[in-house]
Amino acid sequence: MTSFRLALLYALLFHASAVVVFAVIYWAATSAISDQLDGGLDAEGAALEEHYNSGCIDALSSAITEGISQPVHSLGYLLKIRQGKYWLATSPTLCRCASEDLK
Repeated sequence: MTSFRLALLYALLFHASAVVVFAVIYWAATSAISDQLDGGLDAEGAALEEHYNSGCIDALSSAITEGISQPVHSLGYLLKIRQGKYWLATSPTLCRCASEDLK
């Protein structure tokens, strides 16, 4: 085996190992962020459901108003009541779409 082939083999092995390490770090980071976001949304949903169960729409509306007034709160809310049914969106994208429906 010539020295050029040996150097090329080492370079390919280094490149392959770097790609594997990057992939593992990327997967671990996105997994942790996704789990944290899912946990926060589940907790927020459970809290809002508890407010609804304790006092119907008025308590839920008050909780949403209080949540929106928090400056560090990054979730968007929408309480949509139509024909005795309500829909609640906790995503800013869903809120934008639904607010267009309400016009």
